[in-house]
Amino acid sequence: MQSPIRYFTDSGPIANTDFFHNFGESSYHKPSWIYTYLDERLDVRITIIYPRIFADDTLEDLLNEKVYETFFHGRNKVENFAPEKEMYCSIDITHKVTRKDEQFLSLLIYEYSSYRRAAHPADSYTALTLSLETGKALTLRDIVGEDCTMEQLLSSDAFHFMWLWQEDSEEEWMQHIRDQYDESDLDAFNDCFYLTEDSLGLIVYWNDYTCIEAKFTDLGLDEWITAPQEDK
Repeated sequence: MQSPIRYFTDSGPIANTDFFHNFGESSYHKPSWIYTYLDERLDVRITIIYPRIFADDTLEDLLNEKVYETFFHGRNKVENFAPEKEMYCSIDITHKVTRKDEQFLSLLIYEYSSYRRAAHPADSYTALTLSLETGKALTLRDIVGEDCTMEQLLSSDAFHFMWLWQEDSEEEWMQHIRDQYDESDLDAFNDCFYLTEDSLGLIVYWNDYTCIEAKFTDLGLDEWITAPQEDK
C-alpha cells in the first residue's frame, strides 16, 4: 500500500529588514520591519509589519522591545506566541502611525486572522503609545489623569465616531458605548487608546470594532499634551 511522503525538514521564519515609506497624510518616512512565517505543509501564513524606532542609545532598545512585545505578545496573543506552533491559519498584522513627534509615538494596530475550522475570520484593533522622552509605554491614566473616570470621559460629548458599521445614528451608537463602558476601569483601555496631533482616540466595540476621537481642547488636555516632560 502506498503511503504519503512525509517531510521532516525544519520550517522556520524569515525575518527581513525591508524598509518602506508611509504615504498619504504623513509628511515623514518611517522604517518598518517585516516578519514573515510560512509553512505550506501546515497551511500557515503569518505577516507582521511593525515599526523600527531609531532613538538615543539609552532609549532605542527599550522602545523597540516594547514595540516587539505589543505586536508579538499583545492582548490577542498567548504569553509565548510561537508562529511555528500555529496550524491552518492566516494572520496579518499591520499598523498606522497616528502621531509621531519629539514627545510621542502612537500606533493603531490592526490584526486579521482566519483559521480553517473557525466559523468566520476575525479582526481586532489594539494600540500603543510610547513616550520618546522616557521610553515608557503610556497608560490612559498618564494622559487623562488619575482622578478621571470613563464615565466622565464619555459624558463629555467631545467624542465622535471615526466610522459606523450600522444604520443607527451616531447619538444612538454613543449611548451604546456609554452603557457598555461607563463603569469600565481606565486600565482596561491601556492598549485601546491612541493619540493624534490634536486628539485622543479610543478603540471601542459594539458588534464590531470602531474608534472614537475627541479633541484635546474639548477634553481640557491641550496644555498637558504639549507640555515638556518635566512639567507633567
